Amino acid sequence: MADHVIVNVEEQVARWFYEKGLHDHARKAIRAAESLPDNLEFAALEMQRTIPMTKDEQAERREETKIAAVERTRLERNRLLAASDWTQTPDSPLSEKERKAWADYRQKLRDHMGKADPAKANLPKPPEAKGEVG
Repeated sequence: MADHVIVNVEEQVARWFYEKGLHDHARKAIRAAESLPDNLEFAALEMQRTIPMTKDEQAERREETKIAAVERTRLERNRLLAASDWTQTPDSPLSEKERKAWADYRQKLRDHMGKADPAKANLPKPPEAKGEVG
């Protein structure tokens, strides 16, 4: 599956020249193209081969991207839970009211992954605490 689908006609022209062995024409096409990034180098044409993706491949890529986003959200949620463990220990410097606010926050973090699309929804914000994070 390709990582890259060309949507830029000027880049397509430069690649076509390169693949036909017309390297001078490819260089000229890169220099002349206003819509190509300034940092696109001739060597990049050799390293990247572009194959248009089918609709099935595009759908698969979208699904993979969504799964990866959910996993990143889960990892961040787990990190936030671990970082707030100290708020629930008996010897934490928090008052009972603050401890309850943190317990509610931690429950919202746990519930977050049950949302329809947890990667698109923002993770809950922690309450203000007077104690130090430990």
